[in-house]
Amino acid sequence: MGRFIKDSWLVIVASLCFGLLVAGVHGSLKDRIEQNKVIKRDNNMKRLLGENCTFEEVVYEKAAAEKDADKVYYKAFDGDNFVGYCFPAEGGGFADRIELLVAVDADFNNCKGIAVMYSQETPGFGDKIVPVGEGTFSDEFIGSPCPVKGAKLKVAKVGDKSDRSDKEIVAITGATITSEAVTKIVNNSIIKMKELIVK
Repeated sequence: MGRFIKDSWLVIVASLCFGLLVAGVHGSLKDRIEQNKVIKRDNNMKRLLGENCTFEEVVYEKAAAEKDADKVYYKAFDGDNFVGYCFPAEGGGFADRIELLVAVDADFNNCKGIAVMYSQETPGFGDKIVPVGEGTFSDEFIGSPCPVKGAKLKVAKVGDKSDRSDKEIVAITGATITSEAVTKIVNNSIIKMKELIVK
């Protein structure tokens, strides 16, 4: 044991020093990281529900009782007009958890879109859930009917990506598991939030 310590003291000391440095850097950047997350969330909510929208944060009644401040959703207003809801959602992906923002219209009839807030899916395949704009995977959710318990959104390997009237989301080639994971998160979160919000 003494020989081990004698031969490896430098590695032990270096590990301790680097560990303290990493902890210090994380501590000093924590506020900036949180601020960047808020900016990213706000920008995505405006992209999904309208650049002129303002948002009112609402804590679930159950969450407020449990003192769980992360359980929130947002009401979107364009002037005096109530236009929809936006809420965080997460679940397991192929490689790691996936965090989304999901937006729906005021009546929970149609999805207004999704935004990926966090993902570590496979580069070149699963990470294709992240881009936004026409022809992207996330674009398929815009205008699709909101899922209900008996009729959820489903993933198809091939199909018409421009048809928003059906409940089919066309999978990313080579990333079916990730596509299914995102669709499952969207299904579960919309059904759950409708039950919570619509009395």
